[in-house]
Formats: sequence, structure tokens, C-alpha cells
Amino acid sequence: MVAQDNLRGQDKGVSNLQKCHHHQDRGQTWFIFLLLLFPVNQVFAAVEWSGHLKYQPISQFYQADDVQARNGQAIQDQLFDLRLQAKIKRPGWNTQIAYEWLADYGDQPQLYRQLTRLGLPLNLFPDNKHRLLDLTTSLYERGKLNAVQRLDRLSVSYHGEQWILKLGRQAVSWGNGLVFQPLDIFAPFAPTAVDKAYKTGEDMLYGQWLLDNGADIQWIILPRRHIHNHKLSSGQSSFAVKFHHSLEEIDFDLLLARHYAQNSIGAGFAADIGGAVWRMDIRLDHKPSGGNTVSMLSNLDYAWTLYGKNVYGLIEYYYNGFGLSQSENYAKPPAELSQRLLRGDLFNLGRDYLATALQIELSPLYNLFASSIFNLHDQSGIMQLRLQYEWQDNRRLWLGADLPWGKRGSEFGGIVLNEKYWLGSSKRLYLNLGFFF
Repeated sequence: MVAQDNLRGQDKGVSNLQKCHHHQDRGQTWFIFLLLLFPVNQVFAAVEWSGHLKYQPISQFYQADDVQARNGQAIQDQLFDLRLQAKIKRPGWNTQIAYEWLADYGDQPQLYRQLTRLGLPLNLFPDNKHRLLDLTTSLYERGKLNAVQRLDRLSVSYHGEQWILKLGRQAVSWGNGLVFQPLDIFAPFAPTAVDKAYKTGEDMLYGQWLLDNGADIQWIILPRRHIHNHKLSSGQSSFAVKFHHSLEEIDFDLLLARHYAQNSIGAGFAADIGGAVWRMDIRLDHKPSGGNTVSMLSNLDYAWTLYGKNVYGLIEYYYNGFGLSQSENYAKPPAELSQRLLRGDLFNLGRDYLATALQIELSPLYNLFASSIFNLHDQSGIMQLRLQYEWQDNRRLWLGADLPWGKRGSEFGGIVLNEKYWLGSSKRLYLNLGFFF
């Protein structure tokens, strides 16, 4: 089951008194953290401002017996995404802040509330229950409208001659995956994500040590809260270290991690082969229940010219060691898989996948994208088509369609919930208009 990457959410408190204390504590946290990030001598430092405003109307079409269906009518929504960013620089020090205002007006807010009451854990916006800092405020959550404001980046970093230290809400990406991400254990993108401009930030301490031979060592400490009692928990936190080096034009990585009380080791490489780039990642997880699970991917991408047009293509195979090879088990996946789906570590139920993508530059202003993901066990999949038009440097228009296929009972064709309803994958049509500054 593929998560809808552009739909995100947040819970409310249960009483006015709790809300009052909650917002007071949150305000104190924001204020104290901002004081730490803005020492007096940084007021006069150079500030770089940037951001975007995105508007996306979207229509989703379900089959009549899908639990998400609305009396046979299309699900219509309008998504809004405002992002304001500031980078404050002075010798050796950098501060980064990113404010987001996110809203969804339409059928999805009501639908998600109904499905949540039925026990389906769905979120419209990033969930803060596990994060160290609650930097999200729900602005409106009634009827057809859900709106939140949040800080997606809030960090301060120091850069020495051979080392970097960064504290706060930030994003880090590891691994060589182009569609799937077995080595990217910190808020990876969903394989169906289209807009990958910004990863969702996590509260962490990040360090990097640059060695004299060109190699580097990166490490991360990412504390989390238990989602039930909201207390800091080592069993919910992550600790990881990655070694990166290049030898004879081959880049390779070694990874050691403890993620949600589970030990993992991983390795990956990237090498040039006749103008193409071949990458491979492999990860071994020691399961709390005993035994080990292996996940891996291998991909190849290449750029060329065809009839005077620039073309880029990729193919990627992914083996999900926690995935299922029998579609009959999709409705009740084992705990080790369902927990990873709920956390956002994984997004798919199956075991073996093949992904392809093609980009054709029709002209300097127009680009055509076509990508697909195949579940190799149940013969279902999804095709994603997108036309991109950039008529100015800071203006962008997308026209897109997501087209899943597969028989009933397959991952993309619809998962059986009971004798009456299915959990379906929708056909989607959307327009995305972006303004950047």
C-alpha cells in the first residue's frame, strides 16, 4: 500500500485545560530555542531569504466499493503550501529556519477524520507525536478545511576546518536509492513522491568529520518521544554513523545504526559504467523477534540525446526484506512490517519491485516525465505521468496523473478490508502551480 506523500496531519488535545498548558509549553519551547539560535551578534549577520507558494487542485477517483469512495463521486481538494526560509550566516556559524503554512480544503479532511475513527491511521500533515519538539500549531480543523503552521527547519551549525556540528530540526539523506531508500532511515521520501524539494525535518544532532584522505564520517543522534506517553525513549530513538570514501572512481558507504531498538548494518556503492551510473545498497536488520532481514536495491541511470532532445532514464530493482510475497496477507501484515509502515520507514507491502523513469526535455521550457512501479509478485503497479512547464525562472506548472492498476486483492488494485469494502488506490489528476522567491 503506497502512502499518499502529499497528505499529512496532526492530532488535537482532549480538553481546553490540556490545550492551554500544551500551547504554553510549546510557546516556551519555541521562545527558548529561538533565543539559542539567535545570539545578539547574529542580528547583524547576512540573511538570505527564500521560499515558495504552491497551489494544487487535485481530483481522486475510487471504485464504488472502496472505503474511501464518496457516493461514486470524485474526491476534490485544493492544497496550499507556503514556505518561508531564512539562512543567517556569519564566519563559522549558520542558522536555518523554515516556516510552513499548509492547508487542505475539500473532501479529504472529512474523509480522513471518518477513516481515523474506523482505525485507519491517516495523516494529512506531518505528525509531531514522536518528535522531540512540538513546532506545529493547528490553525483550523473543522468541516472541509484543515490548516496548520509549523517549523520544518530550525537549526544552528558550526563549520570548522575539518568538521561540522549541527543541532536542531534538519534533514539528512543517505543512500543511493533513486526511488526506494533502504539506507535512508530518517524520514525517507515515499517512492511515489513527485515533489522532492524538501524532506520533512527531524530534531537531531548531526556531525561530520572530514578526513585528510578525502573520506568523511557522518553521525546522527535523533531522540524521539513515545507516541503514547510522550516521554523521551531510547527505544524510539535513532543513532547512526556512516563512513564514505572514494577509491578509483567508486564511491562507497558503510552504515551502522540503531533504529527503534533494532540494530542495522548497511553498505552501498556507486560507480560509472560507460557513461551510466550503477548503484547498489544493502541493509541487514536484526529483528527483535530474532533472526536477520536483508533489504537491497540496485539501479542504473543514464542520460543521452535522442533526435536532438535531452533524455534521462533509470531502472531500479528493490527487494524489501520485510515485504510479503502473498497478497492474501496484505490486510493483516506482520507487526514488523506494519510498524515500519506506520512510522514511515516503509511505504510498500510487497517484497520485490521494479521501478522505471524517463524524462524528455521537449524544449527548454517543457519537460515530460513518466515513471512506473511494478509489484513483481501480484502484478499490480502504478504509472505516474507529469508535464512540467517553466515559463520563468521562478514560475513552474505541473500537470500530472497517477494511474494505478491491478486486480482486486493486489497492492495497487485494492486491498480487501472485509466482505463489503476495499482499501483502494485512487486514480489522480492534479495541477501544481509553484511560485519561488
